[in-house]
Amino acid sequence: MAVLRKRELSKGILKILMAAGSIAALTLGLLAPAVWADNPPSGDSVGTIEGESISVEGPMSVESVRGQVKTMLRSGSDVHVKSGQARIELIEGGSITICGPAHFSVLKSRGSLTVALDSGTIHALIEGSLALTVYTAQIQARPLAIGGGAQDVLAGLDSSGVMCIRASKGAVRVEQQLTGQSVLIPQSGDVTITNGQLD
Repeated sequence: MAVLRKRELSKGILKILMAAGSIAALTLGLLAPAVWADNPPSGDSVGTIEGESISVEGPMSVESVRGQVKTMLRSGSDVHVKSGQARIELIEGGSITICGPAHFSVLKSRGSLTVALDSGTIHALIEGSLALTVYTAQIQARPLAIGGGAQDVLAGLDSSGVMCIRASKGAVRVEQQLTGQSVLIPQSGDVTITNGQLD
């Protein structure tokens, strides 16, 4: 009789310990995302994106930033802005506003960010040392700071292949991908490029 009670007691204690272990594992699983979100973003993090009508494919994560849930773009993310506007708050400071409809992807390597623009218009305000390149099938545009100041550039590409670039703050170096021909757009200057021709 005493042996049976000891076995029952042992089974009861075992069940309690298993239940306690399950609760502890569940609690850690629920708390871990909050702890991870407070850690600094990884090196391939581009920034958080917000918009009314957007879809993001590829590498990304959902994180808690100052108590709000945000979508963090990572290198390789592919973004469709179906309508309206979207805004990316860059990790290094500054922002990129996108006017839809637009389609682009982002690639990041160390201190440089490439926005591969398929269609749409982006307005980039770059602060700090981030090197931005706006890349299309025929053209690449690189904003250049003047005297260490901010860079403010507008770049748009429509479905017919017409691209417009405006340098509001800083200059922009525009290069033709195939020929290597380049032109420097001065601050407050703008250019319209048809079919990738820099004439």
